[in-house]
Amino acid sequence: MLINKILFYLFSTSFALGLLDKIIGDKFKLASKAEEGFVIMARAIFSMTGILYLYPFLSFILISPSRFLARLFQSDGAVLISCILPIDMGGYHISNEVSKDETSKLIGGVLLSSTLGASIGFTYPVAFGILKKEYRDEFIRGSLIGIICIPAGILLTSIFYRLDVLKVFRLIFFVIAIVIILAFGIAKEWFILIDLMKILGKAMNILNLVGLIFLGFHILTGRAILPYKTALDESIKLPLKMAILIAGSYVFFSIVYNVLIKYSGFVRKYLTLNQQGIEGMMILLINCVPTLYLYEKMDSKSRIINAALSITTASVVGPQLGFLGAVAPSYISIFLFNKLISGLLAIGGTVLYLRYKSKQLYKYENP
Repeated sequence: MLINKILFYLFSTSFALGLLDKIIGDKFKLASKAEEGFVIMARAIFSMTGILYLYPFLSFILISPSRFLARLFQSDGAVLISCILPIDMGGYHISNEVSKDETSKLIGGVLLSSTLGASIGFTYPVAFGILKKEYRDEFIRGSLIGIICIPAGILLTSIFYRLDVLKVFRLIFFVIAIVIILAFGIAKEWFILIDLMKILGKAMNILNLVGLIFLGFHILTGRAILPYKTALDESIKLPLKMAILIAGSYVFFSIVYNVLIKYSGFVRKYLTLNQQGIEGMMILLINCVPTLYLYEKMDSKSRIINAALSITTASVVGPQLGFLGAVAPSYISIFLFNKLISGLLAIGGTVLYLRYKSKQLYKYENP
């Protein structure tokens, strides 16, 4: 699509500007952003390359149970797997292996795995490892709003892109049930749910490290340890494509950020957020982890909004975009639309929630 080509031209031009700025001594502070993009991407690559190498083998293992569960819940294996796996940690590739239906691959492997899958498989385990106990309640409340907005965002995206909305609804009906259970469990502070997410996150990390061991052995000796097909070429080429794309997006976003920060007073006034809240919202568009470290400096409203956006919109121009641009560039526009519309729903939902809480507090204080 045209928008995909425009984005790639923007990012490639931004990447070139960053390197040209490096030649003249980082005069415009763009070179440092290009380098930062490579550094951030290096961390992301370390956490996903092993999974990329193993995904054909993992798909072989998961095909039968995923299809059984799909028949049981009247859904699709790609959709079910994407509820727990981030897009760049197996969600996309495994979804494509276990399903033959293109709509299911799109809904599961792209839209769900970049939101719900990323939340369960990455954001929750990381957030509860970073946040202090006194800030977890606000993160939970905000993340609940974000989780609830995921199915709504997918349905709106389906309407906008003229997909079969009834088919999409049938596919994500099970997801809606999962979202309700998650929302109820997190609201009731079922910390066993959080512990399970942490276990899942650790399991994915261990699996990735095992994959890296096998990958290293395969590269250095030319022999594969596993007697099954692995993705050697893809696990080597894909990270480089991602790194270049992310470096370019970092430079581009830096330019946009410098423009937006000048006009952030309007956003801050409308949403009544503090400066750290605005910065957190902008940073999480690339990666939600730095935003979590800003949590202590945010006001209460900022923490709730940023939590909601960490679930719906995080990494929209970060590693997720880099990954999708490398493996399936034709899906970039629908990916961006879904992430951004879900983010707008999350902001709107948070504003409504906070107004409701404010009215409840007023009634309590003025009976």
